[in-house]
Amino acid sequence: MRCPYCGSKEKWRMHRPTWMKFTPGKMDNMRCSNCGHEYTRWLSIFSIKNSKAQKIIGVWHFIMFFVFIILIAFIVTLFLSK
Repeated sequence: MRCPYCGSKEKWRMHRPTWMKFTPGKMDNMRCSNCGHEYTRWLSIFSIKNSKAQKIIGVWHFIMFFVFIILIAFIVTLFLSK
């Protein structure tokens, strides 16, 4: 995988930020040895910029919150109908 900024293959792994805790798949925070930019390695296949990765995580959290609300509404209506 190459750096999305400069295309170099030289990289090293950094600590995982807090926004990577609940993600749709494994995400690693990487830093390019050539240009020094941080980027995200997602599912060990894709290398994307951190700003795009944060948008993906935001959409993922919104979907999970929406599913949680629908599940709670379904359970409440199930118990109230008895």
